[in-house]
Amino acid sequence: MTTTDSAGSLGPTEDDLIDHLLAQAGITDTAARPVIAATGAPTVLSPGQERLWFLDRWRPGLPLYNVPVAFALTGAVDPDALGAAVQLLVDRHESLRTAIDTEQGRPRLLRAEAGTPVSWRVDDLRAAGTLS
Repeated sequence: MTTTDSAGSLGPTEDDLIDHLLAQAGITDTAARPVIAATGAPTVLSPGQERLWFLDRWRPGLPLYNVPVAFALTGAVDPDALGAAVQLLVDRHESLRTAIDTEQGRPRLLRAEAGTPVSWRVDDLRAAGTLS
């Protein structure tokens, strides 16, 4: 299976890659995969989303619920390919494109459309001598 658009074939899909990797590992995947689709813009936040909104209103700007992570990658890294992979991940998962805003004192979900560019920055720390 390949993905196509008006420009033609874009190549194998993620499902094809998963099938290939499972076959290489000798694993048969017979389960149907769920279709991931946008669900629209619900007006009601989940309890977890309401808690995040409350924390941000209580202590604006403090990252009380963020967990920063840094990765040290070894070997050759193609920053453009890594950025494209992150973009595909964000495009596929609506929750990664969702933010909570406040309108008239009430929380409101905002969703970016799939394809909205992900802000991407590469910091090569080898020159700083912190990584070998």
